[in-house]
Amino acid sequence: MNITDLSFVSRGERNTNWDVPPTDDYIAACARGDEMAVEYMQYLRLNPGLKGSNLLGAIIKDARTQDNPGYLVGFLGTVERMMCKGLAERDPMQDLIDTRAYYARAETERNAAIAA
Repeated sequence: MNITDLSFVSRGERNTNWDVPPTDDYIAACARGDEMAVEYMQYLRLNPGLKGSNLLGAIIKDARTQDNPGYLVGFLGTVERMMCKGLAERDPMQDLIDTRAYYARAETERNAAIAA
C-alpha cells in the first residue's frame, strides 16, 4: 500500500496529505474524518517501518479546517480513541526510554561510520 492509496492524499498538481472537499455538513464531515483516520491507521499497520516518521504531523500540517473542521475533529477523535486503547497495553514512559536508546545507538553508529 502506498501513501497515495489513502483517499484523502493527493500528489501531482495538488501535493497534499489532506485533500477533502468543502462542505457545510459538520456531522457528515466528522463521519468522513473517522473513516479517513481508519484508512490512515490501516496504512500504518501495513507499513510498520513508518513508525515515528511524523506522517501524522504532515497530515495535520496540511489540514485546512476552512473546508470544514468536522473532518479534523472526526479524524483526530478516532486516532485518539485508538491511541488510548494502545496505551492500555503499552507504557508511554517505556516507549520514550526505548526511543531514546534507539537514537543513541543510531548516533553511535553514525559517528563510528564517520570516523572510519
